[in-house]
Amino acid sequence: MSSQKHLFLILIVLLSVVPLFGGAIINEFSGEAGHNRVELKWVVKTQVNVKGYELYRSLDGTNFERLKFVQANYDKDTDIVYTYTDTKVFKSTGHTFHYKLKIVDNDGTVIDYDKTLTLSPHISSARQTWGSLKAMFR
Repeated sequence: MSSQKHLFLILIVLLSVVPLFGGAIINEFSGEAGHNRVELKWVVKTQVNVKGYELYRSLDGTNFERLKFVQANYDKDTDIVYTYTDTKVFKSTGHTFHYKLKIVDNDGTVIDYDKTLTLSPHISSARQTWGSLKAMFR
């Protein structure tokens, strides 16, 4: 057998063993910008020993704050769909938001998912004004 075939077989074995130790295989992480909101969705093909998922949001793409923790759902074995609606998308300047996803295992291990979403929802002027007022009193 050639060395390429050996390498390919080793890779397949490793990919099939990884979920036994914990973690998740995410098929999709997507978002849709709406009016005064952002809809986030991720589809998990497989999850083992996963406590849940942390969503993070950033205004500049560098400094992320934790937005929400979503408990893992074990009702299905495959193609588990998770959604979250971010309705706190108001600010006075710019309308671009960056989102990241992290996987949290039962043992506390946190794994960053490598894709970052960048979305620009339509924000009403009343919502922008409210965001500015809130910022003044923080």
